[in-house]
Amino acid sequence: MVLANAGAHFAREAERAYTLDPRAPEDYHALLAELRAAEWQPHTIVHLWSLGDAGPAELDEAALDRGLDRGFYSLLWLAQALDRHMAGAALELVAVSGGLHAVGADERPRAEQAPLLGALKVIPQEYPHLRCRNVDVLPPNSPARLADQLLAELAAGAAEPVVAYRGAHRWAQRFEPIRIDDDAEGRPLLRERGVYLITGGLGGLGLALAEELARAVRARLVLLGRTGLPERAAWDGWLASHAGDDPTSASIGRARAIEALGAEVLPLRADVTDPAQLHAAVAAAETRFGAIHGVIHAAGVPGGGMIQLKTRAAAERVLAPKLRGALAIEAAFRERSPDFIVLCSSLAAILGGVGQADYCAANGFLDALAQAAWQRGAPIRSINWDRWRNTGMATIAEALHRRHTGADLADGLTAEQGVAAFRRALAERAAPQVAVSTYDLPALLEQQSAYNASSVLDTLEQAQGARPAHPRPQLGSAYAEPRTDAERAIAAIWESLLGFAPIGIHDDFFELGGHSLLATRVIARVREALETELPVRALFDSPTIAGLAQAIGQAQAQPEPGGTIGRATDEDTEQLLASLDQLSEASVDALLAALLAEEGQHP
Repeated sequence: MVLANAGAHFAREAERAYTLDPRAPEDYHALLAELRAAEWQPHTIVHLWSLGDAGPAELDEAALDRGLDRGFYSLLWLAQALDRHMAGAALELVAVSGGLHAVGADERPRAEQAPLLGALKVIPQEYPHLRCRNVDVLPPNSPARLADQLLAELAAGAAEPVVAYRGAHRWAQRFEPIRIDDDAEGRPLLRERGVYLITGGLGGLGLALAEELARAVRARLVLLGRTGLPERAAWDGWLASHAGDDPTSASIGRARAIEALGAEVLPLRADVTDPAQLHAAVAAAETRFGAIHGVIHAAGVPGGGMIQLKTRAAAERVLAPKLRGALAIEAAFRERSPDFIVLCSSLAAILGGVGQADYCAANGFLDALAQAAWQRGAPIRSINWDRWRNTGMATIAEALHRRHTGADLADGLTAEQGVAAFRRALAERAAPQVAVSTYDLPALLEQQSAYNASSVLDTLEQAQGARPAHPRPQLGSAYAEPRTDAERAIAAIWESLLGFAPIGIHDDFFELGGHSLLATRVIARVREALETELPVRALFDSPTIAGLAQAIGQAQAQPEPGGTIGRATDEDTEQLLASLDQLSEASVDALLAALLAEEGQHP
């Protein structure tokens, strides 16, 4: 067994014992490079860095940052390092959380840990050879029992992706359908001429919900956006000087249409992630309309980008509007008494999605925050939305699908279905988290196991059908013919997937229209054709046929790892037990335990 503890930097402390900085991607690379050099191939990795203190914790920016560093980001950096240093090696990654899920009626979810679920859902979709699970425990009164439970869970090889241990009992996560009827479930929480604040209020989803509030109760609406609208007196001038498809012109038109339904609209410019800007906007709204009766948090940025290329800056851009925006909203309305706060989440938090690790993590946090708030009596609830057709971020997915297949996406919610679901989710007796799906959700979860980057590309290729190769376009490099068997094999793969022929050995993959999702297919086919394990990153480091062939030659010249595999011993179990014992006494001075077992055996 190899133990890796949290520290200020990467260091080897003793035989099979290391420290690394959980926030530093390079430290994960250093650890796995050492394991590879020592011919230690992990079979199972147990990630314990998300276990927290036993008592309730205040959820603030500091707690959120710690949860992200020790959970979501740690798992991303680990996946990147695994793909670079142990590409294609099958292993199981078990992330242990501490009180993330509310199992008992008196439990409050630790929402700061929830983003790790986004990583666990998407990692196996982008790296099909990796299996991920979440095991949730309460910080133990009995480390010995917890150690026994974790070891038994690992040995059982269970299929459930999310389980929780409470005392002697093991719980598995399930989703059940419910029907919420307006009459049967109590009055919707909407007031005639009520005042409602919508973040992301000038986006597609925000405007759709604003129109519903206008129709239903002639609401007074505060629409927050980072860009805002020109002063109302300048609207006519703006429309006269800009094209009809200008985004600001379209928003002005929608705002006027909403007012024509009997509503009042106050557009305000504010970044919801900035508490000072949010407080100023709330104060301006209260000055204009009086008390705010409800809040809808619809701000968000679409995810995008494979884990292997993910940076903290890129992920934070997606995480911030939802995570930090929700925290700012909760703080701003803690001393106020709105009828409801709705957090617009997504089915992606439940289903995952290739290229969507950060987006899944952001929405999973909203779900956990709503459940935690509900436990303490705050009227916060999350709605896991299916795609709204032709609305908001869905238009990006629709455009990409149309570009690749020539057809429109047929599934998703119509506007009428979406607003009807919104009314029902606002009923007094609705749950703190409601998932709205046009398909049977348990069936979608069953299909999830077969959903990965390769299956997505399979679907697109089947939709496109057989297509003739287009002539090689004008590129920055002159055509150079393949010289070796490896270069010829790679060229054939590129020509098949990119749709151009011939492709030269110095032509750039991305200049030919390649992207991160297609890169996974290229590497998968190269691995199969040339029987060489390569990380996806290899194509980004060497985006030409010549460069990729050289990387393959270097990989084939290196000895295969895995000659000696560590067998878990009684001493290993004692080490794990001692580590867990520390968890009950301190706030987990982090531990990442890589339990190494022989193929087919478990500790």
